[in-house]
Amino acid sequence: MITDISSMAATPAETWHLHRSPISQIISSQSVLVSSKSPEWTWQTGAIRKLFEFLSLRANWDSYGSEPVSPGAVFSAISFLDRLPLSRIPAPIVIPLPNGAVQMEWTKAEKELDLEFSPNGDISFVKVEGDDEADEEPLHRPGQTEELFSWLVNK
Repeated sequence: MITDISSMAATPAETWHLHRSPISQIISSQSVLVSSKSPEWTWQTGAIRKLFEFLSLRANWDSYGSEPVSPGAVFSAISFLDRLPLSRIPAPIVIPLPNGAVQMEWTKAEKELDLEFSPNGDISFVKVEGDDEADEEPLHRPGQTEELFSWLVNK
């Protein structure tokens, strides 16, 4: 759990967005509690709790010289989840990465969509269908998120 939220770096826009979202509210420096949630939510609160737990990982958490998970990566991922269209999207696997980033992996049938949230807030993705893997690309174009999840959930 979070032990000191005062050191977390978030831009004013991220801070505004998180305080106004229904996703989560930090009640104390020891816990994260969901203040309210959309009736459409099923997996979002668990993913957000896991992201906050990653902030307690110290350097070398994987015993291979990893960096601690970046608060910027965590807040970028939470902000992304808050804007994500919810219908028909399966739950992701949420994992910390050794470079301080976090990754979310969505799988449906033969398709996989991996999003990486870097410490500086950049988001990149990889689409996999069957044995075909595409190169990593930045997520930056308007409407691109909807296109990616439409690809994932549609046949």
